[in-house]
Amino acid sequence: MDLLVCSMPNHHVAGPRACFNYVKGAAGFFLVADNARGIACTMNGEDFVYDIRLIPFRNCITLGECAFTL
Repeated sequence: MDLLVCSMPNHHVAGPRACFNYVKGAAGFFLVADNARGIACTMNGEDFVYDIRLIPFRNCITLGECAFTL
């Protein structure tokens, strides 16, 4: 699933910032931060860019001003 971030109602969508991905042969789902502008994703208080992180059982993912708790 690709995640898109939109700031204000009249602004355009900022574009893909990250995606949730299942990696074959690995146990779990991953958050993949990979976008052309190099904007960071934050998961559990840790920023990362151009990287793949395993999504732990309980976490908070922040993309821009949007926070997702899983």
